[in-house]
Order: sequence, then structure tokens, then C-alpha cells
Amino acid sequence: MNMKYFYDNPIHLEYLRYHPRWYKILHYEPSMLPSFIEEANRELHLTKRDSLLEFNKKLSFVSSLMQYLAKK
Repeated sequence: MNMKYFYDNPIHLEYLRYHPRWYKILHYEPSMLPSFIEEANRELHLTKRDSLLEFNKKLSFVSSLMQYLAKK
């Protein structure tokens, strides 16, 4: 297991600590690192889709706020 990757990416290191089954998987199959990263990003809502949804919510809030202020 390449621990340098985890120390360079503390978010994934924290996910690894809360999901210890990945220690064993990555120890015996280091080639599973991309699968781990994909799962961690999905569970931590770090995917591009999640970023776009978050941006959409913020944009919607600002739009609503502008409409509210325009009425006053």
C-alpha cells in the first residue's frame, strides 16, 4: 500500500481510517487504489456531479435572494 498517496490526500486518509476493510484490500491488492479513490469520492460527495449540484443549489439561493430583494 502506498502510504505517500494517503499522506498527500488527508481526505482519503480519513476515509481509509473510518473504513478499515480497505487497509487489507489495498495491502494485498495495491492495484485497487483507483477503486478505493472512486468509492471514497462517491461517499464523500467529491465527484464532479456533486460539485455541480452544490453549485446549482448556491446559484438557486442567490437567484431567490435577488428576486426577494427586487420586490422590496
